[in-house]
Amino acid sequence: MKNIDATSPPSQQQNPLLEEFESVDITIILINTESSGNIGSVARVMKNFGFFKLILFNPQDDPFQTYAHGFAMKAQDVLNDAEVISCEKDDEFTELKVLFQRFDVVIGSSAKGYSYQNIKRIPIFLEDLDLSILHATSKVAIVFGRESTGLSNEQILQTDFLIKIGANPEYPTLNLSHAVAVVLYFLYQSMHEVRHAQVIPGNKKDKDRLIMIMEKVLKKIPLQSYRYERTLHAFKNIIGRSFASRKELNYIFNFFHKTDVLVKNPDILKELSNNTKENE
Repeated sequence: MKNIDATSPPSQQQNPLLEEFESVDITIILINTESSGNIGSVARVMKNFGFFKLILFNPQDDPFQTYAHGFAMKAQDVLNDAEVISCEKDDEFTELKVLFQRFDVVIGSSAKGYSYQNIKRIPIFLEDLDLSILHATSKVAIVFGRESTGLSNEQILQTDFLIKIGANPEYPTLNLSHAVAVVLYFLYQSMHEVRHAQVIPGNKKDKDRLIMIMEKVLKKIPLQSYRYERTLHAFKNIIGRSFASRKELNYIFNFFHKTDVLVKNPDILKELSNNTKENE
């Protein structure tokens, strides 16, 4: 991952890496990928979540053709910087072993579940992945197999452990790029201080202010006492349960404030209506 510092764009500073992960180095490895479109899509989701190191081990399709670049969209840099390792089929086991020796932790991926009888392929679910196993300077590889068959037993034996994405057991196999996206989303959320500064939630003071103006308007509307009480209580329930932003609460407040003004001065409503007709 790229470290985020004070010179980074505001969009990156908004969700800074947690201190314990600032030097963790994560690489995505795709083995025997059959579609260059999937390679391009993987490059795209990598950049979406701030991961930039991609290794393509014996890809079955040209990863740099126009088709792949079309799927990569604005992640051309991730695709163009990808390391490609090519070897003879008979040499794959040895070459993969050499590649994995570059990393401190090698994590494989599997669509098979706990009920699978092959003990070599028993995974942990993604949400159970404990990132505290990573040291400050860990070099981590996350490995994905070919689209049609996934990782072979021989390839899995060379990883440290397997992760699995929880999905519909009737059809748990995700598209390659979708699987990478889910894994990287989990890592991004786990490794960053995710902030939502652009949305300021309304607080109790904002909600109480809105309830007060609602109550003020309701008192001026001819309602039977029990309907007034129930209507006011309904408004309080809705506002109390809501996760509205301060801006949304302000819009609603302004609406009721103007409604209050119009209830007290109905002539203003006639004047506004006439002005609207003249402007049509």
